[in-house]
Amino acid sequence: MPGPNELSVAPDCPVLDWGDYTYWAVDHVDNRVAMSILGYDTSNRIVKQIEKQGARYIWQMTLDQTNETLTCYGQVNNTITVALSEIQMS
Repeated sequence: MPGPNELSVAPDCPVLDWGDYTYWAVDHVDNRVAMSILGYDTSNRIVKQIEKQGARYIWQMTLDQTNETLTCYGQVNNTITVALSEIQMS
């Protein structure tokens, strides 16, 4: 989404590039109020997946390096927050 109150498709999608991995927040086809954070390696294989409840239809992603969290903003500015330790590859 291009913003918190719009249901149109945005021309781009927020991602986190971290080391050798790229992280995307994706919605579910059953329209639940949740997102899955998917980690892709350099061969475009999914190597990490976690689900978080509380928001859908991502439009913005912010990284808080001090608190080591990733926040994904969705419809009506609902958010999910992920600790970087949850998505970090070991």
